[in-house]
Amino acid sequence: MSQPQPEGAGCLITLPISVPAAEAFEAMCDFPNAPKRIPAIKRIEMLTDGPARLGTRFRETRTMFGREATETMEVTRFESGRMYELTAKSCGCLYRSEIRVEPRGPQACELSMSFRALPQTFFAKIMGFLMKGMLKACQKMMKKDLEEMKRSLEASRTAPGR
Repeated sequence: MSQPQPEGAGCLITLPISVPAAEAFEAMCDFPNAPKRIPAIKRIEMLTDGPARLGTRFRETRTMFGREATETMEVTRFESGRMYELTAKSCGCLYRSEIRVEPRGPQACELSMSFRALPQTFFAKIMGFLMKGMLKACQKMMKKDLEEMKRSLEASRTAPGR
């Protein structure tokens, strides 16, 4: 289910889910409530008001490599109901995550998340050789995040009263 990206240091995870695409996309864009669905995300601080859209910014604190890390994310591409891209700059790199929701029938879809790290500074480019090991850890983290989202959404559809 995991494939390397064709250019640069990156990875891709895909996962089928038994909920309609519109419902999955809405949940993936619900940044303030992400900690309720994905345990690795400890808190979200919204920096812009309103629904998710191009330009939305937030600060995400999550557990990474056994420590809490906080990054400021910005939605830099957005196609309502279909996909969005988040970017963050940290440690001399530009990080891009793309989340896609593809319909697979009226009650199913496929979630995909790709990640790419692009070194921007001389030091980051030199340290690029370490990126391979870090990407494997990121790939595991991405897979776990998508699995947690899937579990949360599918459980809410089978909850009593639904």
